[in-house]
Amino acid sequence: MMFQVIVNTSTTENTSRKRNGLQESSMIICFAPFLILPLFMNGRLVFAFLGFTIMVSNFVSLVLKEASDVKIIVGVLAGVILTTVSSGTLIVGVLYGCTILYYLFRHSEVSRLMKFISSLCLLPIGIVIFDYSVLMINRNIQYFGGGIEGVVNMLNHGAGRFLYLLDFK
Repeated sequence: MMFQVIVNTSTTENTSRKRNGLQESSMIICFAPFLILPLFMNGRLVFAFLGFTIMVSNFVSLVLKEASDVKIIVGVLAGVILTTVSSGTLIVGVLYGCTILYYLFRHSEVSRLMKFISSLCLLPIGIVIFDYSVLMINRNIQYFGGGIEGVVNMLNHGAGRFLYLLDFK
């Protein structure tokens, strides 16, 4: 399924390649980690990376102006829902989704009134996702020992492991 999203994005990008000067190879390079990473992780994170792939695909379509605003919003919401399988991927997915929606509302050609109404419609969803994110972060910190020690231990697993390779002194 992730491969299909990538192929669709590459095909969409190919139709506007002449206009934007982009090459298909650059799209494949951007998506290569999303294709390779699932081979090395457990099953539930495949859904999270599918969510990220959908969001990246929608963001590319948004930048190239080849998708409707509704399609972008639905894609971002679907991507965020798929990232809920892990608290770490959920936080990154929510941040990336917010970035896409900010870009959408910033560069959209609809009236301010429509932007305001859309924001009001998305606000309850955002509140639920924010509350769930805070709950998951607290649960994660408690799982890793609670307090500052829990935060440090939490950052010592997954991608945070690379933070300890750097010397900040």
